[in-house]
Amino acid sequence: MLRESDFPEVAYLRSDPKVNRYVHRPPAKTTEDALAFIEKIRAGVNQGSNYYWVIAAKEEDRMIGSICLWNFSEEGKHAEIGYDLHPDHQHRGFMSEAMKCVLEFAFHTLHLAHVEAFTHRDNERSIHLLKKHGFRWIPDRVDADNVNNVIFFLDIEGFKTTYL
Repeated sequence: MLRESDFPEVAYLRSDPKVNRYVHRPPAKTTEDALAFIEKIRAGVNQGSNYYWVIAAKEEDRMIGSICLWNFSEEGKHAEIGYDLHPDHQHRGFMSEAMKCVLEFAFHTLHLAHVEAFTHRDNERSIHLLKKHGFRWIPDRVDADNVNNVIFFLDIEGFKTTYL
């Protein structure tokens, strides 16, 4: 669960130029910005409008990244996945492990029909991660909010093919 004490890590993940190179979102420039984001996430979790997990290394009790399901369809059968990870912890399998767990939750607990992911067309690491987990690119879909994004899709059959 995201804690108020995670505000330094939230501020870093939401404002660092390297982490946000491909992401268009408001930065958390101050402690107040980070705490407001934490409150927004916690309120969404309490309302059931999103699920948000903090990623931490086993040897550390501090946030190194996050992964979430959000932007649920009205009928609750489709959601978007989002994620970020501190650069010092990339290429160590943290996000891949977290994504597998979240997708299992999405399909086996929430019984979603599909999960979408929006990523920048030049974000090769994110695209590789999505493909590794069975996501397929939807070339005819366009993100109206960011024309540089490409959209990937995973349904239960794609999930089963990838993990069984």
